[in-house]
Amino acid sequence: MPTLTGGCLCGAVRYELGGKPHPVVNCHCSQCRRWHGHVGAYTEVPKGDFTLVEERGLRWFQSSERARRGFCAECGSSLFWDSLVKDQLGIAAGTLDSPTHLKTIAHIYVESAGDYYTIADGLPTLPGSDVGAEPRHVRARDVDPRGGGAAPGSTPWASAASSRARARALHRVARARLPRLDGVAGA
Repeated sequence: MPTLTGGCLCGAVRYELGGKPHPVVNCHCSQCRRWHGHVGAYTEVPKGDFTLVEERGLRWFQSSERARRGFCAECGSSLFWDSLVKDQLGIAAGTLDSPTHLKTIAHIYVESAGDYYTIADGLPTLPGSDVGAEPRHVRARDVDPRGGGAAPGSTPWASAASSRARARALHRVARARLPRLDGVAGA
C-alpha cells in the first residue's frame, strides 16, 4: 500500500502513515461534536506507523484523563485523537489527502448524537463505544448491529433484564463484527 499523507488546512502540520489505517468510525460524542463542529470521523493507526513531516503548528489539548486532541494552532484544524492508554492514534479522516481508499464502518456514541440530524445510513450503531458506556436515549435493544435501524424482536438482547445487560450484549455483537473499535474516538 502506498504511503498515505495528510495535514491541516494551512500546511503547518503534515504527516505520513506507514501502515494501513483502520476503517473510519463516526463518533457522535459531545466532545467530538464540539471539537469538529459536528461528528468526528476517525481512522486510526499504531503510533509507530505515524510520522510528523511538519509540526510547527501542532498543539495538544488534554480533553480527558485518557486522551488528548491535536490541532493546528495556525489555522485551527482539528487533526488527532491520541489515546494515553493505547498504542493507537486516531486521525480525523478528513485531514487525509485523497485518495484514501477508506470506508466508514460504524457510528459510536450515538447516545450523545445531536438532535439536529438523523443517522440513517444503515451502518452499525453503538450507544457508546466498546468501553462500556451506558445507553441513554438510544437503547441497545433498539439498535440492529447489522445496520438498518430497529433490531428485530427475536434478537439475543431483546429479552435482557436491564439496559446495561442489553448494552453489554450489543457491545459483544459489535466487537465481533467491528474489530479494534475501541480507542478510535470518544471522551
